[in-house]
Amino acid sequence: MLYKSKINLSVILIIIGIGLVPTGVFLKGYVTDQVSSEVSSFLENMEGDLIEEIEENYLGLGISSVLPAIYPRKFSELQNNYALVYGIPSTLLYLQNVTIEGLPKLINASNSAQIISSTIISVRDTNSTSITYARNAFFNNYTLQDDFKTDIEGISERMLGTKSLNYTAEAIVYLLNGREYDNVEYPGLVPEGQYGIQLSEWLEFYNDAKANISGSRELMETVYNCSWSSGQLQNLSKYITSYLWDVYVKNMYAPLDIETYADVFFYDQWANASWDLAGLDLMYFTDIFNESTYGLEVGRNNPTYINYTSAINLWDPLNTSSFVNDIGILKWHDAIKGNLTTQSELQDLFDLNDFAMSRLFYWLNSRVRTELVPLVFTQPEPIGIGMSISDYTRNIYLEQWANGTHVEGGLTFNYYQTRIVRPNGDNETSWSYPTTGNHYVNIDEVITRPTVGTPDYIATRDGDSGATETFDMTTLSIPSSGRVTEIVLWIYGYDIDGTYDMTADVNMNGWQGAQNVTLGNTSAWHSVLFSIDEENGTGAHLNNLLVRFTAASNIGFIQNHYISTMYARVSYAIEVTGFEAGIPIKTNISLNTARSLLDPSNSSSFIDRTGILRWIDAYNGNLTAQSELMAKFELDLDQLNHLNNWLFTTFRYDVVPLISYDYTNTRTPDFARYEFYRQWSDGILYRDGLNLDSFLGFEPFGGWEIGIPVKAYINESIAEKLWDDSPFQQPYSFVDFKGISVWFNALKDVSAYNFLMITFELTTSQMDQILDWLVSCRETYVVPYLQIQAGIPTDHYIYANTLSFGFIIAGFVIIGIGALGVVTLLILKRK
Repeated sequence: MLYKSKINLSVILIIIGIGLVPTGVFLKGYVTDQVSSEVSSFLENMEGDLIEEIEENYLGLGISSVLPAIYPRKFSELQNNYALVYGIPSTLLYLQNVTIEGLPKLINASNSAQIISSTIISVRDTNSTSITYARNAFFNNYTLQDDFKTDIEGISERMLGTKSLNYTAEAIVYLLNGREYDNVEYPGLVPEGQYGIQLSEWLEFYNDAKANISGSRELMETVYNCSWSSGQLQNLSKYITSYLWDVYVKNMYAPLDIETYADVFFYDQWANASWDLAGLDLMYFTDIFNESTYGLEVGRNNPTYINYTSAINLWDPLNTSSFVNDIGILKWHDAIKGNLTTQSELQDLFDLNDFAMSRLFYWLNSRVRTELVPLVFTQPEPIGIGMSISDYTRNIYLEQWANGTHVEGGLTFNYYQTRIVRPNGDNETSWSYPTTGNHYVNIDEVITRPTVGTPDYIATRDGDSGATETFDMTTLSIPSSGRVTEIVLWIYGYDIDGTYDMTADVNMNGWQGAQNVTLGNTSAWHSVLFSIDEENGTGAHLNNLLVRFTAASNIGFIQNHYISTMYARVSYAIEVTGFEAGIPIKTNISLNTARSLLDPSNSSSFIDRTGILRWIDAYNGNLTAQSELMAKFELDLDQLNHLNNWLFTTFRYDVVPLISYDYTNTRTPDFARYEFYRQWSDGILYRDGLNLDSFLGFEPFGGWEIGIPVKAYINESIAEKLWDDSPFQQPYSFVDFKGISVWFNALKDVSAYNFLMITFELTTSQMDQILDWLVSCRETYVVPYLQIQAGIPTDHYIYANTLSFGFIIAGFVIIGIGALGVVTLLILKRK
């Protein structure tokens, strides 16, 4: 037995020796792999510190993203409240001018059409004859007035007096009613009756025929079956203009002339639609409309009874309170939005009753602003503005940004916040449980759903039908510009029966309206939403917030409510200002310059992510950058300094942090992360590299960028994946402990190389640059760092070499001892 145990020991020594020899040989490779695996944690720490460094020191953080996001978010507001409003005076003045100018023709034509129609009917009725006979008499009888006792003379009677013009029956029908010929509708004299629109169109057709424009004379003869040589068409035209217009219609309005009457007519029709309750078709007065268009009259279908003097004053372009004055229309718009002081001022100034004011508000805001202005807006000056509403709105935006031209106090932005308030006092307690002590302490746990609180509760008992529990809530201070928009009440509880509804209500300057809460027969979270209007949503009202629960009206022995936790989630908006560079002091920058500065395609503007770097240089005193920007945008030094102070103080600190997430869905730390990627890939922010003053024992620490001196051109989306620290999202990133091993394996394994290149959509040159960079990081930073951490006197590789040599010597010694033992034992056994 003794011999056997000694042999076993010698064999073990030999095996250990053999094992130590390869261990020593491969120890250096093992240490290398271990160092490589530490690169992931090193890079992750480095990334976090550098992002913090960028967030703290990079002046332009978020500016180039937030600033251009403002315009699309404010576009509708600027267009509706300013662009279209500014278009009201020019639109109304244009329509007034063309209407008054066209009214004499309308008055003449409409009256003439009515006279012709009524005369023919009179002949028919007084003589008990047919309409065909009456029409023929009106056109051809040269003793019409004597024969049929009409108020006016007939056509042949007036124009010839001694003989007939001999219109055929067919011609008379065509002339009166119009005709479709060769797929074209041609006008008659009377179809439109009151307006006489077709009578006017017939006269226009005749004037073209008279001048024989493009063969229109022959066409007119054919359409109406009339002869030019016989004078039928000429005499009819002259009958209308020289007799009906100049004699008969003119006498109807004497002693006023038609032009003077047209002015009076306009204001009466505008205020009361007294001539045509349905309103005037504006297509009749101007050819900018290609279909019937109404809406000029405030009294259309509903007379306002605004008096003539008030109407004239309201339409006076020199009156700075009228709606056709550029200043006055802003007062009207302010009144429409609810300014009671302005409303009262305008009502008194123009002697308007409440009904007339409400009609004017509706007419200006709905009919004129939203319907008529868009139709006239794009017309060339002086008719309209001469540009699209979108372009004009952008000009308003630029003028407002540069000089605060349109909104004196500046545009406002809502910064939305959500906070929790909880019960902190009993206001009224009528529920039976608890029987003693404060009730609110049983429901004030500092938890939020889905967490479940402690078992204590408040509850109803038999006989508590309709009983109420009202609680004071913790005070939540919000800025004076803040406004509560909604309150969501969260309740955790149950109802034994599970079918009886209690109600919940909140008091914000008054109870907002009780809402049913069906608790159900098992404990669960339930929510009730209260939308808070602007009048009730102030911070002062929030500080007096009450929450009330009212038991069902039929609480019995088993129909009891139990509430164990309650809190309210308060959502409010804070008004943020500071968007405009020209508030409170104007920049005096021209519209063209403002357009260039805020042009997304201009690589030198501060809304370009590369352009902002030049503005940072200028802000930091770089004279070359200052000169370049002043020349590029035609700025003087005062304007440049003004812009830089606004960019890197007001806008950077007062606006970007507050509205960045609401406007871009990105928070300030995320902006810093994206800038980190750009700096890492291409050295975009700091061309000479960004140093960390102190990092993991390195002072200073720099040279970490892959893209300095040669840019890697790795875009942000790919960089984000490469640096993704979530193994579930991206298990092969640099900062994943297992992922980094795949990257270092790609140095010697083609399949791993190709896999990573495809996974991250990289080019061969980018792959090679990344692998060289990873090796550089390992050798330059990780090895010295681990040496410091391990407390060894030399770096890992030298240390591994020393251990390797020691292991090999020890291995051979052990092998020798083991072999000697086996030989000795065998010799002894032989003896």
